[in-house]
Amino acid sequence: MKKWAHLPRACRTVLGLALADRVGAQNRGLTQRRTVKSPFRLGSILLFSTALSGMLQAQKIVVVGVHTADMCAFATKPLIRDLKGIGFPKDWTIVVACTPDVWERLRRKGDAFNTVTAFTYVESRNTVLNGAIYQQSLPLQGTVHLTPRSVLEHELGHILCNCDDEAKADNEGAKSEKAQRAAAKAEQPASSSRAGATAVSQHPLIAKAIAAAKARIESSKKCRRFFNYQGVEVIDHTGYYALDLGPGTVAAAKVGENIAVNINPKGAFMHPPAEFAGMHAAEDVRGFFILHELGHQLSQTTKFEWDHSEIKSLNDFRHDLNNGRLLRNCY
Repeated sequence: MKKWAHLPRACRTVLGLALADRVGAQNRGLTQRRTVKSPFRLGSILLFSTALSGMLQAQKIVVVGVHTADMCAFATKPLIRDLKGIGFPKDWTIVVACTPDVWERLRRKGDAFNTVTAFTYVESRNTVLNGAIYQQSLPLQGTVHLTPRSVLEHELGHILCNCDDEAKADNEGAKSEKAQRAAAKAEQPASSSRAGATAVSQHPLIAKAIAAAKARIESSKKCRRFFNYQGVEVIDHTGYYALDLGPGTVAAAKVGENIAVNINPKGAFMHPPAEFAGMHAAEDVRGFFILHELGHQLSQTTKFEWDHSEIKSLNDFRHDLNNGRLLRNCY
C-alpha cells in the first residue's frame, strides 16, 4: 500500500480492495507484444460495464490518473457505448489513461511508442487506451483508425489473431465487425432489414472514381484475375464515405469493411497530382485510389501489405510496393 500513500484514503481503500489482486498482480507479468514493468503505479479506480448489447458481458474499465471516476467520464461514457457489439472477451480489462501525462508514462513503460491511441497485451488480457481520443475532433489524427470505435476494433483484432501484426489485426477486427453486424441484422424483423449492397456515397467525384475503377477491372482479364474475379462485386458491396481526413497525401483509407474517402480540398483525392503513373485525367487517378483500397480489401489475393503504419518510412515503402503490384496487373 505504500506506493499509493500519496492518494486520499477513500481512493486507497478502493485500490486495496479492487486492484490488489486484479491489476497489481496481473500486470506485473505483462509480456504479450512487449515486456512491461508494472505500469499501474498511478491512482486507479475500477468501473464495471455490464449487460452491454443485452449480453452478460463484464469487461472491466480501469481509469488511471484520476481520483474519482467522474473525472474520466469524458472517456468512459462513450467507451462503454462503443464497446457495445464489438465483442471483447468477457474477462477483459480496458485501462484508460485519463491525462496526457499518464498516457505517456504508460506508453513509455509499455514500450509502445508507435501508437498514439491504444496497445494490447493478450497474455494479461489488457488493452491500454489513450482517453484523449474521446476529446479529439474526428477523424483522429496520427493514426489510420479514424474513430475511437475503429481503434477498439483494431485492438480486438490483436486479441483474435493473438499477434503483433498490424495488418492481421485490422483484418481480424474487420471480420469480427462484419460478423457482429450480421448477427445484429439477423435479430431484426424482416421488414426492418435492408436488402442489397451497402449504400455508396453519393458524392459525385467518388461516384465517378468508383465507375473508373470498375471500368479498369472490366477492361483487363489480368486485372480481373488480380482481384480474384471479385473486384467489381466487392466494390458494389462496399460503403464509400466522404470524410475530411485533412490535407496531404492520404486519398482514402480502409476502415473496417468500408472505405473513407478524403474530401479535404487539399487532400490527394480532391486535388490529385497532374500526372500519376502515366495517368493525366483526375478521374483515372481517383479510380486508381479506389483500386488501391480494393487491394487492401482483397489482400489475401493481391498480397497487399499494410501501408498505414504510423512509422512513415515503413508506410511509404509498403505503399510504393502495393502501388507497383496494382500497376503491373491493371495498367
